[in-house]
Amino acid sequence: MRILIAIGVSRQKEAGAAGVVLNHAAELTKRGHTVDCWFLEDVLERPAKPKRFEALIFARSLSRRIRGAPGKYDVVNLLGDARMEFGGGCSGMRMRRLM
Repeated sequence: MRILIAIGVSRQKEAGAAGVVLNHAAELTKRGHTVDCWFLEDVLERPAKPKRFEALIFARSLSRRIRGAPGKYDVVNLLGDARMEFGGGCSGMRMRRLM
């Protein structure tokens, strides 16, 4: 499967959530999946200003990138505030229709 994991934190293997995502991706890759990980700096071209809107700007940019390439991924795993643009708690069926 083609899997995307996205989270609004910096890519630092030693740092909490980013380390978990990278380890998860490594294990999925060992099982034969193709995994892309998108972090804050992968989605935002420059730091968000003002900083307090960083999560919202990340979610909006992420949404545009995902919707701009429909069918590219079989599974999209959005972590934390990255789900904002997709309705946060919406069901998997609705997510499939959005992409």
